[in-house]
Amino acid sequence: MNLAKYDQQIPLDRECRIIGYDQSTQVLAIEKAPGVLTHPNSASTKQRTLLSAHYDMDEEKYSWKNDAGITEFAYLVHRLDSPTSGIILVCLNQAISLQLKQAFFAQKVNKTYLAIVRQPSSFNNTVWRDKLYEVREKGKLRMKWGTKGKPAITEVSLANIPVSSHRLAMLILRPRTGRTHQLRVQCAKRGMPIVGDRTYGDFSLNRKVEQKTKVSRLCLHACEISYELQLDGGQKKSFFYESPIPRSLGKLLK
Repeated sequence: MNLAKYDQQIPLDRECRIIGYDQSTQVLAIEKAPGVLTHPNSASTKQRTLLSAHYDMDEEKYSWKNDAGITEFAYLVHRLDSPTSGIILVCLNQAISLQLKQAFFAQKVNKTYLAIVRQPSSFNNTVWRDKLYEVREKGKLRMKWGTKGKPAITEVSLANIPVSSHRLAMLILRPRTGRTHQLRVQCAKRGMPIVGDRTYGDFSLNRKVEQKTKVSRLCLHACEISYELQLDGGQKKSFFYESPIPRSLGKLLK
């Protein structure tokens, strides 16, 4: 499938690209670059966003006029934090976007992330279970863990790669819930902060890595997503999209 035409038709940020499109459901899989907002917000109206178009906060959709002067829409079905890169889904069909949102809510969408973290002294593949709650610190949203809050569940495994000369490791994270900053907080809680995390991370480690490698981004990448949708005829269709680890993150593991 020639995806270049969709890149031209949709006002994507210059560093984001379409990696998959299904015509039957009109779902786009977009590879988001780090530092790009999923959508604009009142505090960051001048920052880069996934699409360079008007965004309706209530209906969670972008809109723009095509070359023929016809208004087109793109509906968000989920989000990635601004510093996180990787796969994000956008739908051009409102009815399908609602079905896909429900699939996310029902935890029927499978997501996999790769995270570069401080190398743990020991590690066993496991499931992390925490309770997270929101607080405001100096006007900014932060997540805390404790006995209160909403459940945050993530399946975790250690990637089978050689030990990094920077004393780093790569975790494979499969969240079963979708709490704000979930993966970043859960890694930090267990003494394995994600490299480049400027909120929950190890600032000394971040500086050392940046000085040695020139990599200054959050080292968290949404690499896979899969789900199932029911089409108009009643039949079900499965979808899978993947995005390889960015080169900048891969070089940290050498």
